[in-house]
Parts: sequence; C-alpha cells; structure tokens
Amino acid sequence: LFWGCLYYGWMCIIALYAAWWKDDRLEEHLPYKDAYWFSFISTTTVGFGDYYLDHEVIQKRDLIVWPLLFLTGFVLLSSFLNKLSECILGWFPQDGPTLEENLENTD
Repeated sequence: LFWGCLYYGWMCIIALYAAWWKDDRLEEHLPYKDAYWFSFISTTTVGFGDYYLDHEVIQKRDLIVWPLLFLTGFVLLSSFLNKLSECILGWFPQDGPTLEENLENTD
C-alpha cells in the first residue's frame, strides 16, 4: 500500500508538471485529467501517442527533468507491483517442492 501511494503521488506530480509545461511552452491549457492520463501511460510505458511532449519546444533542461520524472515513476511502479505480488503469493500455501527442487530432480 505504501508503494502504491507513493506511485500515485508521483503520478500526480508528473501530471502537475505536464500541465504547467504545456501551458508554459505552448500556452495551451491541459486539463488535469488529461495530464494525469499522460503521466499514467508514460510511467507504465504504454504510450498510446494521444498525449506526448512536443519536440519543437523541448529545451536542454527538459532532457534531464522528464527522464528523471519517468524513471522515478518506473521504480515506484515496479516496487508497488513487486510488493503486490508478494502479498498475493502470501495467500497461497507453499507446501510443495520449489521450482528449484523440481529442476534438480529432472533428468
């Protein structure tokens, strides 16, 4: 739950920055729900292409800021999914042999 909350908060930060960036560079208003959608599809690496950064207005600092935002989002998402899978696997008993033991017993 902790990692999920961190990931959600980080997506909100990316969304706020994306809305500000679009308004600052292109003087176009990007609604928050669209900015949040952009942050979600970017941090999950889906990238539908419906929202993207306009290449004509990217500056040098954007080449540092955007990758750091997205890479941090990747880390938070992977941590959340790892902990979620551990939680789900905890619901199922592990009485049988492990995969490693099964592989050692094969010919």
